[in-house]
Amino acid sequence: MNILTVISYLGTAYHGSQIQKNANTIQNEFQKALYSVLGYETPIKACSRTDTGVHASCFCISFTVDPPIDPDGLCYALNNELPGDIRVEGSRVVDDDFHARYSAVGKRYVYRVFNGRFVSAQDNGRVYHFPYSVDDGKMTAAAETLVGTHDFSAFCGKKGIQEDMVRTVKRAEIVRDGKYLNLIFEADGFLYNMVRIMTGTLLNIGTGKLPVSHIEDALRTGERDRLMFTAPAEGLWLDGVIYGFGDANSFKR
Repeated sequence: MNILTVISYLGTAYHGSQIQKNANTIQNEFQKALYSVLGYETPIKACSRTDTGVHASCFCISFTVDPPIDPDGLCYALNNELPGDIRVEGSRVVDDDFHARYSAVGKRYVYRVFNGRFVSAQDNGRVYHFPYSVDDGKMTAAAETLVGTHDFSAFCGKKGIQEDMVRTVKRAEIVRDGKYLNLIFEADGFLYNMVRIMTGTLLNIGTGKLPVSHIEDALRTGERDRLMFTAPAEGLWLDGVIYGFGDANSFKR
């Protein structure tokens, strides 16, 4: 039986999601909990890699079990073993050839910004505190130029450079909720640090450090400059993973 689980986590205390030998990660914790529940080891496949300090409200992991197990009961059992900052929110049986990463047709990230003077204790480590005045309209206009199929070389961290830098962004939206700014990005895939670089660039456009046309120029030339900064990890949330049968958020219970 192949099972897909949907988890959420706060990444503050972890060195990213991917399993590492000498650091505590999300997958390390999940693997330990799964072993405690099943009594045997089974390989896990994660939907993505997130960096140190990055969070997720929807992160998917698939794995096989034998003999079959009740997916609902598995959720309760895993949550009894996992630390409180990692929670299983749903699971379902999937086809034998399903893979949490390679079966995904899209992902959605939300970058959360607190745009007020003083950030609250409850937001510490969960949002990026950016206290400067920004022009939402300019940010929205600039974000719209990200939508479509482009070479995103200018929006990739150095260690993420690869042969194919083309991605299709389906949504790039700025949503204000009082003092909070949510920058929402949905695409068929993302390059290393792509969301954080897009966010930093849009914030600099919002403050007037860069013109609205800067994103078009960056997409055309593939070049970065010092004003396209990489926003810090703490504001970034993996918010959705899309498969052929729908958004994994719909599997939460």
